[in-house]
Amino acid sequence: MNRLEALAISIAREHQSLEPSSEAFQTLNPGLLKSHSVDRLNVVNSEGTRIFTSFQGGYRALYANLLAKCSGKTKANGEKGWLAPSSSLADLCKTFRYINTRNVVEFLQDVLEDKAITERTPLQFFIEG
Repeated sequence: MNRLEALAISIAREHQSLEPSSEAFQTLNPGLLKSHSVDRLNVVNSEGTRIFTSFQGGYRALYANLLAKCSGKTKANGEKGWLAPSSSLADLCKTFRYINTRNVVEFLQDVLEDKAITERTPLQFFIEG
């Protein structure tokens, strides 16, 4: 499993995307991604969360979102301004609702078999290799 895939799964897990009562499940949006389109081209719920027609579509959007954020190609804010490859995993987690950074770290340590992953791990780690 590549690192970015593990990161996407950890976010989906935190949003309880396989629990029928969760917003992530009901919107088929494992990242609870919002629509930031001025024209609202995306279908959204009352909270502005995008609604996908398939779980795969929602997962692909989450993966693309993470790739862009880890590459520094978004206007998502971290602790010191826009996210960059040198930003921390903790900064990334702040861009998602309902994310417990410690849970994400522990999941990634287990899945990637790498106890060196911490809240301070730079985002470039997830797009390398």
